[in-house]
Amino acid sequence: MKPITLSGSKLTICAALTLLSLFVLPAAAVAPVKFTQSLTQDFTFTTCSYGDLTATASINVQGIAFRDASLDTTRVQLHFNVTTIITNPLNGKTAIGNQSSNETFYTSDNSFVIRGLSQQVTVPGVGVVLQIAGRIAFDGSGNVISLTPLFQKADLGPLCAALQ
Repeated sequence: MKPITLSGSKLTICAALTLLSLFVLPAAAVAPVKFTQSLTQDFTFTTCSYGDLTATASINVQGIAFRDASLDTTRVQLHFNVTTIITNPLNGKTAIGNQSSNETFYTSDNSFVIRGLSQQVTVPGVGVVLQIAGRIAFDGSGNVISLTPLFQKADLGPLCAALQ
């Protein structure tokens, strides 16, 4: 390749193009889209021998959608903060559930990964009765393909007893 002279320096065309790409390519990159969403959801949490425990979840989500040059979404990262009030509707007794997790959804194959504290329920005077934390990966059909629990406790008997 024949060198080009710029301000007394010799650069090849290839080097000049490389320098140019340092300034042009970042400007052409597609910025991720950030979003937040808050909502409330009511549902039946579990069924005890005396009836259903109901729940109201206050859900706050912060997300980032990553896109390619064609503006197609390639990956979505979500951070969930959830507080759930679990209630025995027969007597009004309550317990509190919390969730703080990060979830990543891959659009190429619809797989997703959940990391963090996916659920914890604390009963006043009893302590933690349900806790699931770790990493869970799902394939595009929703099947678990990898499970790495850091801590798991799932005994709902004390929850039912405490709210009876």
